[in-house]
Amino acid sequence: MGGIRRYMPITYWTSLVGSLALIGFPGFSGFFSKDAIIEAVHLSQRPGAGFAYLALVAGVFVTALYSFRMFFLVFHGHPRMDHHTLEHLHETPAVVTVPLVLLAIPSLLAGAVLVAPMLFGDYFRAAIEVLPANDVLGQLGHHYTGVLGFVVFARGEGRFAKFV
Repeated sequence: MGGIRRYMPITYWTSLVGSLALIGFPGFSGFFSKDAIIEAVHLSQRPGAGFAYLALVAGVFVTALYSFRMFFLVFHGHPRMDHHTLEHLHETPAVVTVPLVLLAIPSLLAGAVLVAPMLFGDYFRAAIEVLPANDVLGQLGHHYTGVLGFVVFARGEGRFAKFV
């Protein structure tokens, strides 16, 4: 396709929000889970944790690469379609657009609202049991000072240390 941003603005903005959440951009819902997983693996003392950390970081890089390659190829640049297709290009009907918007909203807000109970609280206690020796997220939770501290962290004494 290419260059369809001006023809499909709602799809453009919802795709941008979805892509930013998928790559784990700070503040979006995907950031909170992705960053916590990467940090937990980085702090793990289990055999193979170093390899797992490198694989995770490589996966994050590849995800960002293909997500934004798709985004820029589809929405930016010169249109790569015939004249007939370009004449009939328009925003999708509400049956498609409304779910896109409804999915974009939690992609913006859900991480900030749910980070504490889901990652550091008892939300999954009935479903997942973690042995104390493996509870890296629990250790990270001791440094959790809130959403802002999670997004804007100070490197050093703990990823989620209060930003000074």
